[in-house]
Amino acid sequence: MDKSVCKLLVVSIIALANIARADDLELPQNARPFTTTTPFVAQDEKKVLVYFKYDCPYCREYHAMLTGWGQTLPAGYSLEFIPVIESGDNGQPLKKNIVPFMLYETMERIPGVGPANLQSFSERAYAIEQDGSMKPNGNDAEWKAAVHRAGVSGPQMENAAAWASQWMPDAINRQVHYQLKETPTLVICGKYEVSPGITNGDHAMFQQLINGVMSKCMIDQGFKPTGG
Repeated sequence: MDKSVCKLLVVSIIALANIARADDLELPQNARPFTTTTPFVAQDEKKVLVYFKYDCPYCREYHAMLTGWGQTLPAGYSLEFIPVIESGDNGQPLKKNIVPFMLYETMERIPGVGPANLQSFSERAYAIEQDGSMKPNGNDAEWKAAVHRAGVSGPQMENAAAWASQWMPDAINRQVHYQLKETPTLVICGKYEVSPGITNGDHAMFQQLINGVMSKCMIDQGFKPTGG
């Protein structure tokens, strides 16, 4: 998409977010810098879900920025990174996706593990998947080192992983529900899906875009902007 067109779309969505009733001025579907969906569960209405893969260079490029952005979300909203699980020709999840998915999702459920711990794990995980100095897709020792780097112990992981059978099916169904087309993809409030490709790699423009979509989401949910 032409960069001038991207800028126009971003400006449009930011302007849209400043209108008290967003439904009164909707952009045509083919002119929106996002796609619409529905929440998988009610809790998603208060979340920004970031679907990503450790072998995706663009995910690596945007990960730290999105971690920081997530810490600026308004009270009551949170950001959650979710590794994507891909299926092989036989329809079964690929092992290379299952390992990081299980490790990341397990760590998220350990009390005291926060964004800094998960960012440390992700930095090592991206290196395992993308840097030629490490074995492609990693091995047990490399993944254990990634967990250790995050400041998480083996017993903590074992205790949290014991609940995996309870949350993993819903996690997979949630991903299927959102019908992802690329990574990274942000699912904002369970309603809007946005990817950096729309801004042709312009980080500042993408951040403006997700700020605008987040504001639109809050207005949809009844927030009344001040001023104007």
